[in-house]
Amino acid sequence: MKCVFTMLIFLMIAAVTLLSPADTLAEETVLVTDQKQPIAGTLLFSAAPLKSMTKIPFRLNLADSENKRSIHSAACKLTMPAMAMPDNQPALSCSGSSCTGTAIFTMAGAWQATFGLILKDGSHASIVFDIDMVKMK
Repeated sequence: MKCVFTMLIFLMIAAVTLLSPADTLAEETVLVTDQKQPIAGTLLFSAAPLKSMTKIPFRLNLADSENKRSIHSAACKLTMPAMAMPDNQPALSCSGSSCTGTAIFTMAGAWQATFGLILKDGSHASIVFDIDMVKMK
């Protein structure tokens, strides 16, 4: 009887684990600027793989070990280099040397995320991230 009870508990735990939403095991997509960019940064999407027509939170972090690059304001534009697309500019919230927003890629394919930055010191910069593939939802 004790063995049957133990087996039932095991099966219940296994069922709960297998039926849990996949979001609890979500991966991330991390993109890093190359050496050609004027400012080093990292773009982190809270999903992997990236899928079209899905709200995907993201964070832009400027490489700033000395806390000298604080963002005054920023704009993000999502485009597909291979074709003309409707305007796609996620709203950003910036603090210190990072910005957050939510992206929605309207179709599958290769994309670019371009960030126009105005830093607290008044200087302007632009950072471009190539997004190799967004998959169909």
